[in-house]
Amino acid sequence: MSFGFKGRALRSAAVAAVVATLGSPVWAEELFYVSGAVGNAVDNVKTLLKPWEEATGNTVTLVPMPASTSDQFGQYRLWLAAGATDIDLYQTDVIWAPQLADHFVDLSEAAKDLAPQHFPSIIESQPVAGKLVALPIFTDAPALYYRKDLLEKYGVAVPKTWDELTVAAQTVQDGERAAGKGDFWGFVWQGNAYEGLTCNALEWIKSFGGGQIVSDVLSRELGAAVPLLAKVPFDVRLREGGDTGRPLVIDEPDSPAAQAIFGLADAFLQRPRGLVGKTLSVTPTKK
Repeated sequence: MSFGFKGRALRSAAVAAVVATLGSPVWAEELFYVSGAVGNAVDNVKTLLKPWEEATGNTVTLVPMPASTSDQFGQYRLWLAAGATDIDLYQTDVIWAPQLADHFVDLSEAAKDLAPQHFPSIIESQPVAGKLVALPIFTDAPALYYRKDLLEKYGVAVPKTWDELTVAAQTVQDGERAAGKGDFWGFVWQGNAYEGLTCNALEWIKSFGGGQIVSDVLSRELGAAVPLLAKVPFDVRLREGGDTGRPLVIDEPDSPAAQAIFGLADAFLQRPRGLVGKTLSVTPTKK
């Protein structure tokens, strides 16, 4: 999740700089911050803002939004397209940068010391046409929650693949329904028609050859072959290895995912050198 600044927010940043230098605020401002209100999100934001408010004398008023990110995005676009100036700071989803960039200020200079403190991949997702439009406020990742008691009850191992998840969910669901829980479901997910469904769908597409779809579309649109270099199967141990510093290719080199990564490395090594950096014997002429 990131936040983007409208013009007035940079003014408040300048005020904070003056406070840090002089020791007392020259003037105080009330800033308006718009954010989704899910769980304890509002309380978390207040906790993050409190030290800054105390140090600068400025105050931040939170403007809560619907829980649905699709509804938030729609409201943001309406406000920004109308030129609304009431909101100083927008909390956005990481994928909204291209659609909202025209309305936000460039943070490249103001955040030049702050940006390197974050994951590079997140920062790299927020520049649009050379303009850094947002900074991360927190980072999240998808996770599979499971009922340990139910898996133990039905003798099912924690699933590590989609196929195993299907079997585990069906086994538990059948058992619980047979015991009288007719509305029990073995797997619940973000199935409503909103942005959350897109997140789930992308996981499935990626796990089942989604790269080939992209390869085929690009090849057709560009009129040239855009090969798919590898298909890496879903394997929870990829993430676990990244967290522990023990890559899957070292600990489980014979696993399907590790073998796919080895194949990708071989494909890179075997690709012929392109024309990048070479001098071509071409002389432009005017007609």
